[in-house]
Order: sequence, then C-alpha cells, then structure tokens
Amino acid sequence: MQRTQLIRLIHIARRDLQLDDETYRAALGKVCRTKTSCRDMTVPELVRVLDAFKKKGFKVRSKPVLRGVKPASPVAKILVIWQTLHRQGFVQSGDEAALNAWIRRTTARENGGLGVAQLAWLNQDSALAVKVLEKACCLIVK
Repeated sequence: MQRTQLIRLIHIARRDLQLDDETYRAALGKVCRTKTSCRDMTVPELVRVLDAFKKKGFKVRSKPVLRGVKPASPVAKILVIWQTLHRQGFVQSGDEAALNAWIRRTTARENGGLGVAQLAWLNQDSALAVKVLEKACCLIVK
C-alpha cells in the first residue's frame, strides 16, 4: 500500500475511533517511540500504526463501486468489460477515472458534442448506455 493511502486510512481510523488529538498522538507515539505525526513516519511504521488501530476496532471498508447500479444493467456490464480489458492489457488504467474519461470521449459524438461525465449517469439514458457497451466490446475485437 502507498504512503498516502496509509495516511488516509489512519486519519479515517482516527475519526472512526473518535480519538481526540492528544489520544491520537499518544497512540502514534506508542507505536513509533519518538514520532507523533504520520508525516514523519516511514511506510513500515505507518503499517504498524494502522495495525494497532485495527486491533482497537477499526475496520477497513472498501468504497462501494457505483451505488445504485443494477448488476445486469448495461452500466454494470461496461464496468466489468473495462476491468477485464485492463487485466488483459488492452487498456493501461482500470480505474473509474480512466473509464469516465473514455466514456466522455465516446459519448461526445452521440450526445451533441458534450460527453457524459460519469459511468453512473448512463443509467438515465439506456440507449446511450447500450451504444457505449457496444463500443467497449469493439475494443476487444481491435
């Protein structure tokens, strides 16, 4: 895990565990003797801090992908195809930001020059979602 991700998780854990500043800094100092700020810690030290917070009851939850999308919808299929294209090396980035950029470019012609900014917004126009799904399938054939 990257340093910024670890720091972000530690701060989320601080909020979830409802630690005030003094208690939080004491917990950091307990794990890493002289350091009371995440900024000064190395990656292994940050991992130890996160593990300590997990022992105190913090649970890491993953961010839900596309809330409100039905599993059999064209939008869900587009997401699965994009992730498969990434795993198989057809596209460089499998994240949602890259997918949204591709959707914006793909839908610009179909939508009067203004592309749809997010995948979830395709739920509102199923005909456009089907066209995007077809174009995603064409990426595999090329």
